[in-house]
Amino acid sequence: MTLTQLTLLTLLGSLVTFWVVGAAGRVKKLRQAIAAAWGQLDDLLAQRGGAVDALLAHLHQPLAAEAGTLQALAAIHATQQEASRAMRSRMGQPEVVAAWTAAEAALASPLARLMALLEQHPELAAAAEVQPQVRLLAEQAPRIAYARQGLATAATAYNQAITEAPTCWLARLLGWREVGVGVG
Repeated sequence: MTLTQLTLLTLLGSLVTFWVVGAAGRVKKLRQAIAAAWGQLDDLLAQRGGAVDALLAHLHQPLAAEAGTLQALAAIHATQQEASRAMRSRMGQPEVVAAWTAAEAALASPLARLMALLEQHPELAAAAEVQPQVRLLAEQAPRIAYARQGLATAATAYNQAITEAPTCWLARLLGWREVGVGVG
């Protein structure tokens, strides 16, 4: 092998190494963006969860006639909480994201029914224990929607990055998989 060939081979090897390091760094940053977006969303979900738990505790007696609605909300809320815990530990798995998305969608109807019940019982909605929780739920709904969109945007950017050539070759080699988007 001549010196020129050896120099070209070394240069090519260096370029490939620098590209691999750069691509891996880019993908790492995109994964960190997904984790940060989930962290923001998870904080909002935890606040909403606390408000739902407090409302269920305070409204159990006054709305005893609506026990079915409260029990349905409690059951779906528990399912959503479990799905959120799964997302924390296995966020990138499509089946986990699908279960979380389904749990979020299922929670919307019972929460709406609870709000409708509180509108029918203004004395309960105005109670000192209930009013802050209702306000928190109302304030958190658009924030949660916005944070979900942020998670979807971060996941989409990552998915696009690992499916574009030539990064897709590195993704196959290193086992990088697409992540679920999380907006349904």
